[in-house]
Amino acid sequence: MTKSRLLTVLLATAAIAASPAAAQWAKTAIVPPPTHKCDEPPDGGDMMKTIEIADQKDSAPHAKGAAGNWYVTRTTKWIPYCMYHDAIGLYSLDTYALTPKLINEEVQICEAVAAGGAPPGGSSRPIAPFAGPCPPPR
Repeated sequence: MTKSRLLTVLLATAAIAASPAAAQWAKTAIVPPPTHKCDEPPDGGDMMKTIEIADQKDSAPHAKGAAGNWYVTRTTKWIPYCMYHDAIGLYSLDTYALTPKLINEEVQICEAVAAGGAPPGGSSRPIAPFAGPCPPPR
């Protein structure tokens, strides 16, 4: 293995270890299937398509629909990977990522409730796992 390739592998490993990809991601309703195109694996080798979350951000809360219903727009960045293994099952350095996919979805964080069913001072209650106040601060 050349020194430059070894350095590239070490830097990539350090970047992955320090990235927020190791964090816990919120549940998403939309999970894209791994349908991307990959190069053929080497003779006797194997290839596996995966798609993984690289980043996830929520917008500021916004009211939508009936009074008391609050949502955030969750933007999830999915990265498709083509992972290769050689003939004896070892991970190959030929693995690569493709262009990320950004998917937006509306996630309800507070729901409107009938009179008398809301916590004091509100007309809505939080939807798990959101545990903040309803209506949320802007």
